[in-house]
Amino acid sequence: MSSSLLSLSLVALTPRATPPRMSDDDAFAQFEASYKRPAPTGFARPSTGGELREYLLGKWSIRKATVFSVGGISGRFQGVGEFVAYPHERPLLAYSERGMFTPDSGGAPVETRNRLMYDFSDERKVAVFFDPTEEARGDASSVVAALRFDHSIDPSTLQMADAPAPAGASVDEAGGYTGHLDIEAAGAFLSTWSVGSAANE
Repeated sequence: MSSSLLSLSLVALTPRATPPRMSDDDAFAQFEASYKRPAPTGFARPSTGGELREYLLGKWSIRKATVFSVGGISGRFQGVGEFVAYPHERPLLAYSERGMFTPDSGGAPVETRNRLMYDFSDERKVAVFFDPTEEARGDASSVVAALRFDHSIDPSTLQMADAPAPAGASVDEAGGYTGHLDIEAAGAFLSTWSVGSAANE
């Protein structure tokens, strides 16, 4: 049986209140509602790959809530993340994330880390890869060769979804991912996504 995961991330330049414990579906809705949407200021959200790349660059404070309907450990995360330009012939952004995950079951918080790579080679479709390499990275070519496709982002709509797997990616690595980015100000965005595929078994 495959796992089904629903996650919502509030990402901001300044930290906000601690999210509620995820005891039921209503708690997840309340967490989403806690996102303080900025007042209209004439801000123009990024709509091309280049604009999205410039928007994401830098350090961010992050908090997330995750809910597994089957398997997995539901809980909440609070930490920091950073997008930095990666030295490669392709326009890549390396994303690293570190923070504390608190299970809804009441277990002790644990430190978690995550690394992704964003490829902006196609202005119409940003490819996002999971980076399984160790923190002490090797040369750029070996890091890029080890990347595993995760999902894509359409800059024109900010929809996150699966895309045809690039060369070397398996079918399971490109299945079941949907979501959306809400970008309404220069200093904060909301990411809501869900995934369910054989890759989560």
